[in-house]
Amino acid sequence: MKAAVDATAIAKVPEYLSDEEAACVPLTALTALQAFELMHPKAGETVFISGGTGSLVSLRGLPNGEFAVRSGMSFLKRMMFKMAGRKYDKMAAAKGQKYFFIFVHEDGAGLERTSEIFKDTPLEASVDEVFSLDDVNKAMKKVASGGSKGKTILKIL
Repeated sequence: MKAAVDATAIAKVPEYLSDEEAACVPLTALTALQAFELMHPKAGETVFISGGTGSLVSLRGLPNGEFAVRSGMSFLKRMMFKMAGRKYDKMAAAKGQKYFFIFVHEDGAGLERTSEIFKDTPLEASVDEVFSLDDVNKAMKKVASGGSKGKTILKIL
């Protein structure tokens, strides 16, 4: 099996992380970094990044009009996304917040920055279970059932 990956999308894994632990880092780290770039938080401010139940940055919410504008979408798509994300915009506004939908993109430089941030205090990645590619359906069932105590890893050899 061969794969091609753009060199700007990858970064060197810190030596203290196993391959499985390193697989836990990118989505979480890049979500936080890209949210911070979007929101420009100041020292002392609190940022809440939710796995699905909050109202500031959500991994399970719907895109909204702000996302469509930021992404350069057409007028029609901006209107459609404005309607789709209206519920989340209203929930955030009721709390004096703003809702941002983030489509996390690959960013090798961001991963390098994460390694630099944690060079003196190593990351502690939490691996719940590792599955082989042959067991992809078992892995998907595990994720769908919830209750994980860390990341579920699909190992492709």
